Amino acid sequence: MIRLFVLSAFLAFASAVHAQPARSVPELAGLDRVYPTLDALYQDLHRNPELSKHEDKTAAKLAARMREVGFEVTEHVGGTGIVGILRNGNGPTVLVRTDMDALPLKETTGLPYASKVTTKSEGGEVTPVMHACGHDIHMASWVGAATLLSGLKDRWHGTLVFIGQPAEEMVSSANAMVKDGLFTRFPKPDFVLGLHDTSPRRRVRLDALRVGAGREARAGLDRDTHAA
Repeated sequence: MIRLFVLSAFLAFASAVHAQPARSVPELAGLDRVYPTLDALYQDLHRNPELSKHEDKTAAKLAARMREVGFEVTEHVGGTGIVGILRNGNGPTVLVRTDMDALPLKETTGLPYASKVTTKSEGGEVTPVMHACGHDIHMASWVGAATLLSGLKDRWHGTLVFIGQPAEEMVSSANAMVKDGLFTRFPKPDFVLGLHDTSPRRRVRLDALRVGAGREARAGLDRDTHAA
């Protein structure tokens, strides 16, 4: 599924910036090269989930990966949020978002990398923690898209803004990042891309938002995961 998530993000970005279509970009084969590291990152994130507003180690891992592929990274935006910027000449600004937090649930999947994490909740009670909503795969795919795009700078022009959003499960975090200057301290996007797995249907939901003067247009795309 990680492969499909990365490909979906790449296709949406290529459409947004009028880049050369992915089918004619031989470097997309680089996904096979980086896939083992993405899968390892996914398993690490799944094994070590953190609750909303406490994604410190998760955010640090993502920030380190983004710096490795050339992004300028700012941490602690709206709490534990991160913002990575990659500039590549004149062109549109595209924001790509991932969520980072996990849920207070006990994992019973039996996976070899299953979470055994417990922590104290906001109420002071000990609770198990699990990535039950797919944020682990979102993050690994987000890193994968950033890695591929950073290596394809001769194929596109513009600015990438990759954000790691904390506390998505609590709903309030997006506003916290905006209040902390997401659209004033950093380039304001022309397009916003986000995606989410819908595991019961084995599909990926990709939403693209075009930001205009006084109006916004939103498009959605569902893709099957069977080929992933």
